[in-house]
Amino acid sequence: MFYAAAAFYPFDFRVPQSAQNPVDRLDGDAGLRFSGIAVASTDAPPSWVNEVIETGQFELDLQLVTTEPFQPHTSRIFTVSTSHSRRNLTVAQRGSNLVVLVRTLETDLNGDTGLLVADVFRELGASNIRIVADSGRLTVSVNGVVRAERELPPSPFRNWNRSYRLALGNELDPDREMFIRFFRYFEIPAESLMRDVVALDDRAWNGIIKQAKIRTGKSTVDYTSPGVLSPPTARWEFIEDPAFALFHWNTMDNVLNFAAFIPLGLLMCPRRPQRPLRLMPNLLTAVTTGLLISVGIEITQFFLQPRVSSVTDLLTNMSGSALGALVALSSAPKVKSTRT
Repeated sequence: MFYAAAAFYPFDFRVPQSAQNPVDRLDGDAGLRFSGIAVASTDAPPSWVNEVIETGQFELDLQLVTTEPFQPHTSRIFTVSTSHSRRNLTVAQRGSNLVVLVRTLETDLNGDTGLLVADVFRELGASNIRIVADSGRLTVSVNGVVRAERELPPSPFRNWNRSYRLALGNELDPDREMFIRFFRYFEIPAESLMRDVVALDDRAWNGIIKQAKIRTGKSTVDYTSPGVLSPPTARWEFIEDPAFALFHWNTMDNVLNFAAFIPLGLLMCPRRPQRPLRLMPNLLTAVTTGLLISVGIEITQFFLQPRVSSVTDLLTNMSGSALGALVALSSAPKVKSTRT
């Protein structure tokens, strides 16, 4: 009870909720309509990424109709990414402007700095956007007019990540992806419900995508064609972004996590006479108990704001349990083995 009260106070749980995924196919297979928080994504990384890495060339043709001329956040239209800070390629609307982020050997993992084309979406209406990477140059055209371009380094996309999935209308998030992998690893049936867990409305785009065609030397795929993407009717929605960090260093938190589990180790190894051969099992029991309690805390904190779940917390909790157990065992009377 003590650990639950200390870890979860003030008990502000934000449990994910199932919600409708407002992606509709237009009559006559004329494209996809995105309204609200919606997403349509591939189940696996697109195979054409490998060719882009090898050749440094691709063509992307988008036919769009925005339903909001001004979208205050960087709203994803077309993206090959895994988070808001790691991407291969993203086309988005920011305000009334078109933003194109492309990772190259000269950019960071987010594709900064991107190309910005002003006032593409100032008024309602269709926009034909063409993005071409060829002959060492990246070119962005809108309605047949070149609006932005820049030079590319040799083998520009050699640092693209081959594991990123493709999404339309929103962006998939790594913390949510971790939740999906958890279900998949333990073969929990709920994994199928968590397949499309999306970012919140700060990254959702509202409009119609009539065409999203990518061309490479050997491949041509239009992601608005029937059967290419199968948007689910429902998706999972986090009220607030969950936070997970593999290693999260905060000196005060780490000291408290370590110190709080020392009493647990002491309690798991009472100071009664112990035979030497029993010391190691007692130590393992204390460390394992500390680990299990810590895992339960970290999984629960995944739904608490503004807590951050991390492997660092597991390690400091286990270390505290181990130290408490060692202190208890070292001070316990020993029973000498006798032979008959």
